[in-house]
Amino acid sequence: MNKLDKFLTQVGGRFSTLTLKEGSTNKDYCAQFIGASPQYVTFNDVSTGLDRKVSRKRIVSARVGKSRYRAR
Repeated sequence: MNKLDKFLTQVGGRFSTLTLKEGSTNKDYCAQFIGASPQYVTFNDVSTGLDRKVSRKRIVSARVGKSRYRAR
């Protein structure tokens, strides 16, 4: 189990701040994680109410309370 899987297991279903790579910049989302597969993470974008499915490679960081994840 890698660091991202451990983080998602720990914070599953709670609201988090998720930072994704969007072209040459980063974008923050208020997210509620729904699920994960080996290549993708699915989350609900709270501000728009839409479910989004993104590649794990695009995740820069995520945080929930004191729990933190940062991609290398």
